[in-house]
Amino acid sequence: MSGRASGILDHRGEPMRASASAVPYGGSQSAHMAASLSDASIATWLPRLESADSANSFERDRIASRVHDLVRNDGWASSGVQKLVDAAIGGGWRLSSKPDWFFLGQTREWATEFADRVESLWSMHAQDPRHYIDYERKLDFAGLIALKFRHKVIDGECLSVLRWRERGGMFATCEHVIDPDRLSNPNWRSDTEFLRGGVELDSDGAAMAYHIRSAHPGDTYVGAMRGIWEAVDRETEWGRPIVIHHFEPGRAGETRPVSPLAPVLAKFRMLGRYDAAELQAAILNAIFAAFLESPFDGEDIVNSMESVTQYQALREETAKRTGLKVDGVRINMLAPGEKFNMPQATRPAVAFAAFEAACIRNIAGAMGLSYEQLAMDWSKTNYSSARAALVEVWRFISARRQRFAAGAVMPHYMAWMEEAFDRGYLEAPPGAPSFEEAPFAYLAAKWIGPPRGWVDPVKEAQGAELRMESMVSTLEDECNEQGLDYHEVLEQRARERKEMEEHGLPIPEWGQGIPLASAEGGVSTETQGAANE
Repeated sequence: MSGRASGILDHRGEPMRASASAVPYGGSQSAHMAASLSDASIATWLPRLESADSANSFERDRIASRVHDLVRNDGWASSGVQKLVDAAIGGGWRLSSKPDWFFLGQTREWATEFADRVESLWSMHAQDPRHYIDYERKLDFAGLIALKFRHKVIDGECLSVLRWRERGGMFATCEHVIDPDRLSNPNWRSDTEFLRGGVELDSDGAAMAYHIRSAHPGDTYVGAMRGIWEAVDRETEWGRPIVIHHFEPGRAGETRPVSPLAPVLAKFRMLGRYDAAELQAAILNAIFAAFLESPFDGEDIVNSMESVTQYQALREETAKRTGLKVDGVRINMLAPGEKFNMPQATRPAVAFAAFEAACIRNIAGAMGLSYEQLAMDWSKTNYSSARAALVEVWRFISARRQRFAAGAVMPHYMAWMEEAFDRGYLEAPPGAPSFEEAPFAYLAAKWIGPPRGWVDPVKEAQGAELRMESMVSTLEDECNEQGLDYHEVLEQRARERKEMEEHGLPIPEWGQGIPLASAEGGVSTETQGAANE
């Protein structure tokens, strides 16, 4: 069809002429090679164009069952998940309250006093050895967030419900961690516009309620209520959180995710099977098998059965004899014509170690870990490469930790502080908005997690000192990176210096405020001596 006939004009308003390179959409050629249907490498690659929920909803349960089986039975997967939990949660998080004193119209002194009281009350709630913070009374606060983060690593989401139970403690707020597998549509209904994967949505796409099974669909004990669902509202009428459902959407409009291990699930499975096959081969090769070779072949046996029978009798008689002994060592005698053979082992495969390392690198990258962390292999690592790897991992862990704190921890903290105000443990200052009017002015806080760790303590300490001297960092930031509260560090150092003076002990350099490194970049004698040792 000509340009005049088709009515297509160029930029001058003249009819366009068809060219050899002009191929209609869907023809044999494409403007983008990624859309080509003639390139043999991708011609048959025709995935469906699906929304996030359409892609996840039908396959989530199958992926979840495979991932849980993998984490239960695969050493690499179990180790990787545990390392992520340890890196992000460690032994637990510590609260550093930072109320917005300027918004509340107060002073810094008020903020310090309020923060000290909040941290003291929270510690009573979070670290109560009676575990009233846990609805099932199994865990303290550190255990709760570790369990939730573990679900997030494995399932891509964590789910819990804030309950109210008077049990004799200072606070009635407690948290019930629930397996995400229990979140589903009631009575096995299909997804709809406003009900997807057990999450009930409003017209804006925001979650309103969650439908939670009374028992896990895989429970096998007698009396499991697998066919009963409980609808739990997301929050109360006045905004107190009830359900905490945290995940990081990968696409707009996503209601529930799949496991972050899904992209490497097949590699995990194949690597595990390959490991097992190589181990079995190595075990078989370790059992040396010996064979006695007869001089008769199959044709001889067929042609002369009588001779073979006589020869077999000779072999049995020879085997029964007691051979000669030299210093108590028996010398076995073979029948005439017999040969003693021992096969040579040919496994494991020569390239197995390199192949396994390549797979582990791929898996570690998908999980946000370094190869060295997942494989526990530091044999080929120097300071620079270790530092670079840990910096990247730390960036990943920091991002996950901050988002987890905002989505999975702050709702509990908010419900707890509301109760603290209601019980009179905390009070709004005169003239300031109430907690109900401005909750986040009172809730502003930092969560101090496990330390980043040091590759070289001397270099790291000198770097921290230089950052603080050049005013690009603070004592609080440096302490937080090492899992410490700078208030406690200052108080402890002051206490130690006072006790040294009381006992008449000399004050060390750190107590006198003498820097480890001089202005010219040198290192003090004591520091250099410690480094040399």
